[in-house]
Amino acid sequence: LVHHTRVFLDQGNQAGLSHKAALAAACSDVVGAYIDYHSAVLEAATSGPYTDQLLLETIPAKVGITGSDLTAFRACYSNQNLARFVQAVDDAAGMAGINETPTLTVNGTAVPISSFDGKTGEDLKGIIEDAAKR
Repeated sequence: LVHHTRVFLDQGNQAGLSHKAALAAACSDVVGAYIDYHSAVLEAATSGPYTDQLLLETIPAKVGITGSDLTAFRACYSNQNLARFVQAVDDAAGMAGINETPTLTVNGTAVPISSFDGKTGEDLKGIIEDAAKR
């Protein structure tokens, strides 16, 4: 399973909220907290804009990024160490025709979002196994 962030909602504005959230998520991976961080970003999406306080303080505290990991995470974000990576992932997805989020493909074939939207991780495993049989 490969998990990619998307920033197309910003329409090329690298200072946009999707870019900020994707950069922060990528930097969280540097300190081994990607899945929890990404989940927290999604949860926060309905609570207002992605502020630097939210991305650099609130969410890291929530997911347990502390100490030297917190310092490394913040430096990665502030220095935009992974900004080109974030943009390259989005560009590659766009060129591959992936313009909906979330998107699930199995062996190169798209699985309709209605098949997995709102499902649990255990459900997802079965959906992937079923799609792989086709």
